[in-house]
Amino acid sequence: MTRRLQSTLPAPNTSHEDVLDNVVIPFAQNLADSLRERFPDSELLSAFDMFDPKRWRDCTSRRTVNDQTRAQLSVLLDHFSKPTMHAGLVLAPLVQRAVCLQQWDLLFDYLEHARHQRHARLLQPVGQGA
Repeated sequence: MTRRLQSTLPAPNTSHEDVLDNVVIPFAQNLADSLRERFPDSELLSAFDMFDPKRWRDCTSRRTVNDQTRAQLSVLLDHFSKPTMHAGLVLAPLVQRAVCLQQWDLLFDYLEHARHQRHARLLQPVGQGA
C-alpha cells in the first residue's frame, strides 16, 4: 500500500490546481463510489452528504445549511462517538462529540469563506472542471 501511495504523490513543484485535478478529485470520486457501492441505503452514509460541495455552492442561507448539516453531523457523531467492542475489548470512541462540534464550527466558517473567495473551486462537484 505504501508503494501505491508513493506512486500517486505529486512532484514537489506540482501546482495546487494539478494536485486537485490529478490526485484529490480522482481520490474523492473513487472513495465516494466505493462507499455508495458498499453502503447503498445507509443513513450513516447519507449523513456524509453534509460535505457535498453543492450544498455550499447553491445555498443562499447560512442558517439553513448549518441547521441541515448539524442534523447530519448528529447522525455521524451518534455513530462515531460511542465506545465499540472488538475482540472482547471495549475501544474508546473514535471522536469526542464536543470537540467535533467545535471543529465543525471552524470548518463551517472556512467553507463559507471559501464560497466567496478564490477557493470556490474546491466547492465544485467532484469531477467537474472550472
